[in-house]
Amino acid sequence: TMLYISATLLRLLLLTIPCHAHILYADEVSETRNELGLYRNLEEVLNVFKRDESNISKEILESFQQKCLYMEDPVLPMGKRKPFIVVEGNQKSSKHSIALKLANLLDGRYITRLAPCLRRFSSKLLGSSPLMQPFHFLSLYASAFEARVQMTLNRAVVISGYWTEQLSSAISRSFQAGALPPVSADFFRYPDDLMQPDLHVFLSFSEALYTTTPAQPVYYKIDNVRRQFSLKKRKLELYRHLQSELPILIHELQRVSNHVTASQLVEQIRANLSGTRDVHQGRSIDY
Repeated sequence: TMLYISATLLRLLLLTIPCHAHILYADEVSETRNELGLYRNLEEVLNVFKRDESNISKEILESFQQKCLYMEDPVLPMGKRKPFIVVEGNQKSSKHSIALKLANLLDGRYITRLAPCLRRFSSKLLGSSPLMQPFHFLSLYASAFEARVQMTLNRAVVISGYWTEQLSSAISRSFQAGALPPVSADFFRYPDDLMQPDLHVFLSFSEALYTTTPAQPVYYKIDNVRRQFSLKKRKLELYRHLQSELPILIHELQRVSNHVTASQLVEQIRANLSGTRDVHQGRSIDY
């Protein structure tokens, strides 16, 4: 019996080799990025939709160009502008609530990762659709555009989920155990033309939960529960892995209200960004 290993799996295995790994996969890294649902820049994502001849692909492109990019690309203010904060985590229900409260405390605007200008297409794409991953990647550019608009109006921006969340999902699925690829791996680099946040906040369950067997809800199989906790732990490992390359603040969730957590984050954000960003409440421009 012959063992068959797909080209994609072989490339992913090579990525886990720490010694001179960049030499082994340098010629194929773009293809690997795309198979993981990660792209180097906006042009690569747009080309996916341009090559696809379906009606929904054409509609997505049209909406992105006409509704998402609804004005000239705004230029960010010079000097000490308002911050751009990303909130992510391994606890979905808390993440959105805390991000919204954090935006209010910063007198800013809350933005979702799935841009409103593209939201109507989400229900039309099946999970197995080859357009699903590039669709969510394209939405990052729409959200980043809206973030720039808000910052030119002197508003802080808090977005719930961004590029690092899409990255962590892809990597956690592909590397469920063993060593993570080195941080020098090409797919750990931000896309060339996607605006980077001033700070990534990762909300994590208490590590104590990872070392004990979770209680079994009556509507879950215990194997599913263990798998969920394993993925949460893997994502935490990944964000720690990336701390040497990206401004990441890991905040361990406690048994306090989401408002208290958001207030704690404001203090940590001010401690991290007060030297370079305007992190105090101020008057924004409303039209």
